[in-house]
Amino acid sequence: MKTGHTAYLFAILLGWVSLLSCGTGGVLTGGAKDETPPKIDSLRSTPFYRTDFYPKELEFYFDEFIELRDPIKQILISPPTKYIPQVKHRGKKLTFRFDDKEVLRENATYIINFGESVVDFREGNKLLNFNYVFSTGPVIDSLGLQGMVMDAISGKPEEGIIVGLYVNGYDSIPAKEKPFYFVKTDKEGKFTFSNIRSDSFLIFVLRDENANYQYDNPAEKMAFLDEPLYIRPDTIMSVELRASIADYPPKLRSSLSRDYGRVSLIYSGISDTITAHTEPPMDIFREFSGDSLHLFYHTDLDSFLIITSADSIKIRPKAKADWIGKTKLTAFAGNISKLMSIKDSLIISFNYPVARFDSTLIYVQDSIGIPDNLRFSLSESRRQMIIQADWRFNNLYDIDLDSGSVTDIYGHTLDSVSFRAGFLNRDQLAGINLTLSGLDTALQYVLILKRNNAVLQRFLISDQSVFNYKAEWMHPDKYTLEIIEDRNGNGRWDPGNYWKKRQPERIQIFETERIRANWDNDIEISWKYALKTTEPDLPDNR
Repeated sequence: MKTGHTAYLFAILLGWVSLLSCGTGGVLTGGAKDETPPKIDSLRSTPFYRTDFYPKELEFYFDEFIELRDPIKQILISPPTKYIPQVKHRGKKLTFRFDDKEVLRENATYIINFGESVVDFREGNKLLNFNYVFSTGPVIDSLGLQGMVMDAISGKPEEGIIVGLYVNGYDSIPAKEKPFYFVKTDKEGKFTFSNIRSDSFLIFVLRDENANYQYDNPAEKMAFLDEPLYIRPDTIMSVELRASIADYPPKLRSSLSRDYGRVSLIYSGISDTITAHTEPPMDIFREFSGDSLHLFYHTDLDSFLIITSADSIKIRPKAKADWIGKTKLTAFAGNISKLMSIKDSLIISFNYPVARFDSTLIYVQDSIGIPDNLRFSLSESRRQMIIQADWRFNNLYDIDLDSGSVTDIYGHTLDSVSFRAGFLNRDQLAGINLTLSGLDTALQYVLILKRNNAVLQRFLISDQSVFNYKAEWMHPDKYTLEIIEDRNGNGRWDPGNYWKKRQPERIQIFETERIRANWDNDIEISWKYALKTTEPDLPDNR
């Protein structure tokens, strides 16, 4: 019995192999890859665009097996619901069910946007623009609004940021309520509202970091229109918004004081606005780095307070003698290279703040001798020595710091160290003729010239419609120009602030081409033209 049964199964297997092999003459393949997303079966699904409808459950059928991806983040409901609905799938069917405690609003058009959550089971092809619309009243609203959201500084599109419409336009509503309608921007920063009613709406944009649809965290990027916008029938309306993080007071997130002599304070907010002193008073040296403020100190006290404009921190120095004995003062070539311009200063960096230096033990010379007008200074943090002189073209300079020439605040003295700087010839450098036009004589502007993120020049411009700047002996390189419309006259760019009803100041950032050596390079910029180029190419929503 067993032998016969095995032979029978083997015969069937041979038959299948023969059948599959017939007519092919080659290797079996899976055919062309499926690139088509699932299609809705409208005849079997809950009818679309129903009015006077208060559903508890919606059913959608598709032409192939599906799955759901990240439905909590992808599925958006306008107006927002109080409770999270239940969304599940099985085979070719998707079920959307409102929470049993949910009470739908009267005379409201609801839009359920499924985002990119519905994909086919085999290839993951996304079903895009899948919305379900119904109304709890007798009419489905049909008006629309479109626009664009961009970053206020870079001008780049803000993808995936929430654009909300609020019916009740009191000032604090974005912090207290969810928007009545909302959508998310696409990769180009564009957004489109459809099926909204004719009404006056407050428009507020939010990068919702804590996913509660409320502006309750000042560190969240936002944008807004100054006045409520009235959506009129038979009118295509477009808006442009510039998003930024408000200039809220910095908040101390953490402090770090592992070793003697240094405290690092990490903030949420702009740390370079923070002032600091100690109690009892002593010398401290500040250095900013991103969101951190680093403070260097030297004391014999068992404890002291660091009092900043935002916080007060008690410091208990420990292992002072041990730490000083294990550490040493070290020098680094800050910007020193063999490709320098005669306009450059030489910068030597140190790992600890410098208390004093003896310039008679610091030698700077080329083959001819000491350069003219040689002078030394320290940066504000005292962690950089700046050496300036009348440098000579096409020359090499040796910089020698003798042992003991520099002493840091902890009493370490520098061991001897040497650097070599090379300066380019005239024909290896370039000139710049910059013309900035289209300025409003009633406003002040800030112009910042940068190379490799380092600030080279900073200008305050007022009472001028055209500004000219000529520079010689520049490196043949790319440069960045930042132009700020400094409306409050404080000499810096200010972000938007919803509570102060202040829009972010206009800023334009230009990247030049690499300027040519041995050439006067003309750079012409029109402020008014630059503003026009930021206007979005919005879709026609008709």
